Amino acid sequence: MKKMIVSFVCSFLLSGTVFAGPGHDHGESATPVGPVAVIPKLVLESELAELVAVVEGRQLRLYLDGWEDNRPLDATLSLELNGVSVPVKRLEAGLFEAALGELSAQKRIGLVATIALKDEIDLLAGDLVITQDSADAHGFHWEEYAVAALALVCVIALLTFLTRRFQANRAQRVTS
Repeated sequence: MKKMIVSFVCSFLLSGTVFAGPGHDHGESATPVGPVAVIPKLVLESELAELVAVVEGRQLRLYLDGWEDNRPLDATLSLELNGVSVPVKRLEAGLFEAALGELSAQKRIGLVATIALKDEIDLLAGDLVITQDSADAHGFHWEEYAVAALALVCVIALLTFLTRRFQANRAQRVTS
């Protein structure tokens, strides 16, 4: 009887961690294991160039390559973020850096890049998404682990209590 009660209590406490919440369909896509790092970036392409913008803290690192051969372009880059011209620092051929400043707190930044390469000028535009609401849909959720850990502690405490009680009753029967 005691084993049945213990198994019922254990299954009741642990059953809450078994059910998936809404939107957690594990159909065709494979779910990542462990925490997922989301690095905000934007890739823009044209017939002339490919521009990759990566957010690194409060800085925006820009990689400018030739579209055909993927070689770093020795070009001039002008940048507008949300319609405001931003100074761009050239680190080396094909590598640039710009300060995001207060824009890093926004969820979405409109980016317009003007590329001047010899006698050609190219204009690339897109939206840089800094934070996504669904970015950690399968990422680390500490709440789920906290509930599971609490349930495990409760089960261990209950089993310890019942074991000690059973041993005390057994010892009392032996001495009587």
